[in-house]
Amino acid sequence: LFLTQVLAILCFSHAVAWAFRKLGQPPVVGEMVAGIAMGPTLFGSLVPSAYAWLFPPSSLGPLSTLSEIGLMLFLLLVGVHVDLRQALRASRVTMFTSLGSITLPLVAGLALGYGLLPKYGHGNATAFVLFVATAISVTAFPVLARILGERKLLATPVGSVSLLSAAMVDLVG
Repeated sequence: LFLTQVLAILCFSHAVAWAFRKLGQPPVVGEMVAGIAMGPTLFGSLVPSAYAWLFPPSSLGPLSTLSEIGLMLFLLLVGVHVDLRQALRASRVTMFTSLGSITLPLVAGLALGYGLLPKYGHGNATAFVLFVATAISVTAFPVLARILGERKLLATPVGSVSLLSAAMVDLVG
């Protein structure tokens, strides 16, 4: 079952990534769409019996572990290819980029959290609003790293500053 799951995920995500590449979009965006489509939201709703057969709850542990290992290895490889000296030379730019990229989403997240509070907030209101604000303001670091890698921008000053800024934003979050 595990090998069937991995094969299905790889084939489907590769096909959707290929289609997105043909549309001029980053393949990683296609892979995210494939993940949503193969999950309980779409595949599980449209064909629940097939979803239950392919992804029974008892089998999700090893699949989750494999995905975490893959993510860690990917981030390790990204770290090997990033020139931190470039980003540190531009430390002022990196700092202001980080500050700018977290401020607006954080403020918007605070407003959104406050707006959602009456309908979805249960328990500690402050914790709920801060959670929504943090979730809105952090980056999708692995997605950014994939896009920069696919566009051959990891070793450039812009790529280094972008990744370091995203890492700083996520660290603050």
